[in-house]
Amino acid sequence: MLVTTTKDDEDELIACISCDDQSMGCNLIETYSSLLNQSKSEPVCVNGRQLSNADAKYLHDKLVWECKKSETEPPSFNSVEMWIFAMQNFSVDEILNEIVGMADNIH
Repeated sequence: MLVTTTKDDEDELIACISCDDQSMGCNLIETYSSLLNQSKSEPVCVNGRQLSNADAKYLHDKLVWECKKSETEPPSFNSVEMWIFAMQNFSVDEILNEIVGMADNIH
């Protein structure tokens, strides 16, 4: 059985967020990843695997709310969709490796 990890991995979030827009400043990228990592409201996204499982609308709504509280410009909905899409592409390889690794342990 595959289980979505709950281990914090802010570096993974930063890498995923920065892949969307190379012109986005480092401070903004780190702010978004920190908001995702520190906020415990749903959807919880403390690592890339959780990000890949997130619903873009709910995640965007959460970030808009968190950005408003911290007086930060929120990301666009399209950006959030791109982060999720990029992480889903990366996660496919990760998940396949886990499945293959499990199959090796069965025999």
